Amino acid sequence: MLEKLNGAINDIFLGGRFESRPLYLVLDNQGRQQLAAALGKSPDDVEEYCCREVGNHLSPTGDPYSAFESALWSWSLNGRKSRPPFTSLLFVLSHAAEQMVSDGEFSSGNYYERLSALVGLPADKLSLHGKTTEQFWQAFNGWLANNDFLYGRPTARAVNKFKYVGIAMSQAIVREADLLRFHKLFEKYGFTDTDDVSESEIEQYISTWIRSSQPTKQLKEAWKKTELRPRICEAAVEELKEWQQDAAGGAREAQTGPRRLSLALNFRHDIFGRSASVYFGRENVSEPIPLNTSEGTAVELSNSTFGAFATLEPRSVINIGNSLLRGLELSVDGKPAFTWGGRAAIPLSRSDQGYWTEVSRVSLGIPQLVLVRGDGRVRRAIEDALAEVAVPGYTVSTSDKLKGLPVGWVLYENVVVKKALAQLSGFEAVLSPVGESASLRFTGGMKLGRGIWHLWVPPEVSLETAKSGVEILAWDGTGPDGDPVCESRSGSTSTSLRLEGCIPDSGNVYLEGKAGKSVVASASILFRSANRPRPLDRQGRGVVAYAGILSTQVNGGNQDCTVRGLVSPRLEPRTLNLDILLRFRSLDQEVGREKQEAETAPAGTSADIESIRGLSVEEVMALPCAVRGLHRLVYAQIPKDASKSDPVDVHCADCGITFVHRRTDKAVRVRRSRQQVPETRQRSDEVAHKPVNVDLCLDGACFLGAGTLASFETFVASQDVDTWRAGRVLRDLAWLGHLDVETTSSHRPRSWSISPPTISFVSDKKAVLTGYRSRSLVAKIEEVVVGVGGRLGREKRREHAEIISVIGLKAADLRATLTDIDDPHGRVIEVVEEAASQLLAFIGKDHDLSTIFRPVTLGSGLPMQRFDVEANKWRNTDELIGAGAYRISGAGTSYVFRSPSGKAHSGPHELVKLAAAREAGLNLHSYDATSETFLSRLGCEPPGLLGRALVSCSGELPTIEAGTSKFKNVGPAIAARVLEILYEGELPK
Repeated sequence: MLEKLNGAINDIFLGGRFESRPLYLVLDNQGRQQLAAALGKSPDDVEEYCCREVGNHLSPTGDPYSAFESALWSWSLNGRKSRPPFTSLLFVLSHAAEQMVSDGEFSSGNYYERLSALVGLPADKLSLHGKTTEQFWQAFNGWLANNDFLYGRPTARAVNKFKYVGIAMSQAIVREADLLRFHKLFEKYGFTDTDDVSESEIEQYISTWIRSSQPTKQLKEAWKKTELRPRICEAAVEELKEWQQDAAGGAREAQTGPRRLSLALNFRHDIFGRSASVYFGRENVSEPIPLNTSEGTAVELSNSTFGAFATLEPRSVINIGNSLLRGLELSVDGKPAFTWGGRAAIPLSRSDQGYWTEVSRVSLGIPQLVLVRGDGRVRRAIEDALAEVAVPGYTVSTSDKLKGLPVGWVLYENVVVKKALAQLSGFEAVLSPVGESASLRFTGGMKLGRGIWHLWVPPEVSLETAKSGVEILAWDGTGPDGDPVCESRSGSTSTSLRLEGCIPDSGNVYLEGKAGKSVVASASILFRSANRPRPLDRQGRGVVAYAGILSTQVNGGNQDCTVRGLVSPRLEPRTLNLDILLRFRSLDQEVGREKQEAETAPAGTSADIESIRGLSVEEVMALPCAVRGLHRLVYAQIPKDASKSDPVDVHCADCGITFVHRRTDKAVRVRRSRQQVPETRQRSDEVAHKPVNVDLCLDGACFLGAGTLASFETFVASQDVDTWRAGRVLRDLAWLGHLDVETTSSHRPRSWSISPPTISFVSDKKAVLTGYRSRSLVAKIEEVVVGVGGRLGREKRREHAEIISVIGLKAADLRATLTDIDDPHGRVIEVVEEAASQLLAFIGKDHDLSTIFRPVTLGSGLPMQRFDVEANKWRNTDELIGAGAYRISGAGTSYVFRSPSGKAHSGPHELVKLAAAREAGLNLHSYDATSETFLSRLGCEPPGLLGRALVSCSGELPTIEAGTSKFKNVGPAIAARVLEILYEGELPK
């Protein structure tokens, strides 16, 4: 019976509900219902039943936990590959702590009395052997870390001087009812769905909120225990992330009112310089949401621009500048759905994906942006505040210097705030950080997931506090056990720790930041690479396979009828008439280097800055705060028992926004020496031409196995280049056969998965490694290849995954050589000959390109460009002029072919251009039989499996010369088949 119970409890806690989130072994209502159903018990009785069953397996003589110790040892000897066999015991220990917390009596004796009543053994016996329980917690924490937080992040650490009781208490300090009450706190202080609040910051909010009537009695009692506050803060930070989700995305309690939108700002660097775009949107939106503005204009909230942040589109119908001041109200079927409140000063923090997202106020020690209304009074107040609290070095951009910035707004960059403002009086309140210390800050490196970093390029960890005597310590494992593996100390208020060279073999690191003797921040992080990949398709999701040139299937279809990487069904190639090559001996005209024309700035991005001159006092005060440029802040009454260091609420009597302020001695006069803020130096060329480390991206992808566009945006953004380049990296890796990409209906990447490891021949005795790779797998291949007289070739190219090839072996010999090698997922290495022929044979006789397009109805008034086929350029246009290719800035950027019949069809940009060229009787592609080179105009390359077939001929990406992409080593039959598909396949009519 215990085995069944343990399995049921493992299903609840280790069934995927807590992926990458802190895991607490106490039941919420959802878990209680599920466990009761699994065990056939009443939800009201299921916890008592579990405790009784576990108690039946505790020994009445000797160590009560001896049976569980035996299970732990056996599990460890078998490599800890299964789920822990003692989770039920840990659950019971946690439940006893939960009952103790409900009593509000936080003592060791009270805990063991509770545990005794639950399991039926004497309290003194349980207390005597309490030390035995530590090994179970340590093993459980280690198992969570070794499984890359797929089942949750470890949280079991002692919270008080009673070490073994304290570990169990760490699971039960904050109950589900408390977590739901935190939602009122988030709403009160105006948190956005993109706020990333540290534990130090949330402590200040809780400190003032805890005095209200909203927290539970148990939470108030727990807050009085100083040693318990870090765990309460940790739970509140995690619940904020839950609260930020949509109800369908896992929020504990659906919001009854409209949801808040957030602001995002993105920079783009290209040959035209740096530009900025401001978006309204929201994270965690999976499907497009049709909406209407208060004026009745139809818009859509969708992931058409970024993978992780859904934006309100089309931007051109939204007056960005005016909306920044007056706010937005959006509805679905006439019911309020989303809102954004106007702000005259908006701080933004850099997201993992590289763009900047709105936060309610700045955090200590983190470089941030502040978007500010250019009104003289507001700007002076902001610059006075910056002079008081910010580190020198911040700069400012105006709309006449930074293209895309709303007219009437200015952008302060590299704003690093070092302390709180002495007093709050208006919009500058957003520049006053709440926390007394920063969270542990990670800079550099490449992030693979929440709490997971790439082993090759670890980040630098830094900490800044208001107190001197700062240190950062790092341990091997999931807690502060034993001696630190590295540390950094400073007598000042900040310090940094470089982790290179001190990452343990386990890859599991626990960090603590201290100010004096107090722990002010902690984190459990992992370092991983493709040498230690995540399990494939763990929950039946994420595997992408091609069913056509661009069409894909995810977790479906017969693998014998789909393509993954360069592995395709073995089919007989078609017999071709090579005469088609005579039509494509050269491109129709000389093509110079293509220059993309600057995107048309969407209409309505200028701000209608409203003047208050000539208005009466009553008229001015009736305006929204952001428009009139003034808050009326009122300080809350300070409780008699509050100390001078306690935070206090400050709210605006007009708009209702509430701040938390840490008070200082008001008798101290603050001198502000405001100086001229220097303009931001442009570094467009530096960023635009910085290469992406594709090998690093590929290794990270091989670790994850599958992911979304957002994960690749994170990989690219970590290298300090523009997020939009993630799409090109994905395309190149898909062409090379390393991964397969699923696209949206608008032909943007949605998800991807790594292809199986494959060695594909490009000549008689040269074959290229594609798909999954890791350093350890490559080393194994090299060892056996060299052992039979071959060698491994390595070629590095700029912005190209390293070309790893096997040289000197025939296909049959290579297959025999690799027989005993498989990858970490147990897959053998496929050896493929004539990959291009097989891919093209897979496409089959029916090469109807029209199935790739979809009919669309074109709206009016959207910025639009028409493709000039002869010049290979996009040119601005105000109207649809006959048949051709059009680029429209609507819900993201759409590419549309308008056929001679006047019907419009959207498609990938390469095929839209092709359709326009075919209609004009021009060729975008050619073939040089002498050099066996397939040529394509830049930006018109054959998409999907067609591009993969061409690249597979050489194992290399095309070179770019004079506005032309050149695919090398392409035989006549391959070229003829690709041209036949492109130029004889059916197009939309």
